[in-house]
Amino acid sequence: MSLSVERLASGTKIGWSGFGKKERSPAFCRMAVDTRQTVGPPSTYQRLPPLYLFKENTIYSGGTGSQSVYVEYTDDSTAEDSIVRIRGEADSGAYDFTCHIDDIDPEHASYAEMCALWGHLYKTGEFSFRFGGEDRAVIPFGVNTGDITQKRNYMDMIGEMTTSQRFGQANQISAKELLDLYQKFAGGKPAR
Repeated sequence: MSLSVERLASGTKIGWSGFGKKERSPAFCRMAVDTRQTVGPPSTYQRLPPLYLFKENTIYSGGTGSQSVYVEYTDDSTAEDSIVRIRGEADSGAYDFTCHIDDIDPEHASYAEMCALWGHLYKTGEFSFRFGGEDRAVIPFGVNTGDITQKRNYMDMIGEMTTSQRFGQANQISAKELLDLYQKFAGGKPAR
């Protein structure tokens, strides 16, 4: 059996001929070498982000694609002044910082901060979704997070999804609920 390899503009075309022969084709060996060079060594494969397990103070653990977010209350956090540690892996690299929940402004926040806000509101029971039950969406499906440490105006992005026809009525309802949820944090809080 022999393998014929043709180079095309769009890639490589492979064809088999001579079924029943038990010889090793030099073309097959060249194809194997070419494939290895194209795919590259295992170090070039996409690295998966670390997974963080829930502990007693954890309020959020998740992420998007190759990025991860882990949020937990700090030891000095109180019900009146909730302080969280946010860490994980972003497209721009590892990150680790603390912030006050009341300082998170959805009009100028990173996705990691939005996860902290969402986790806090969910953990404290300040909301439950009227539609979708245990929906765990920090932002509606279809909103691009980009690098999860980059600050964005999530109020505008979520607001646009309330009327978007791209994803259907369930997504619009989810967007409206999230917009209502984050509204009291929009615009920032007075400085301490």
